[in-house]
Amino acid sequence: MADGKDVSINEIYKEQYAHFRAMNDILYKIPPLFSAAIGGLWYFAASQLTSDRLIAVGIFVFAAVVSVCSVLIMGRFSLAFSRYITKPQQARRRLCGFAQRPDVAALDR
Repeated sequence: MADGKDVSINEIYKEQYAHFRAMNDILYKIPPLFSAAIGGLWYFAASQLTSDRLIAVGIFVFAAVVSVCSVLIMGRFSLAFSRYITKPQQARRRLCGFAQRPDVAALDR
């Protein structure tokens, strides 16, 4: 490092897995938030059906857009999460000199 202090691999892994835990926490909070938002939009749109159909249709369309966006966001988050999992595993195998087994080598691809 620039200041002459060496950082151990243990410290690096502690930092990496702290980030991993934070990402895992976010992963479990996103779907309920989207469900609550979409459910609220549907409830509001259904309550507007009798008084103003144009507003209700607009809200239903917006809820559909939010639903599609939530699927795309979760897909991207899942991809980032799975890549984040594989990188520390690959680094650990290289640094620790583990022999590559066929089933473990498939994870590195």
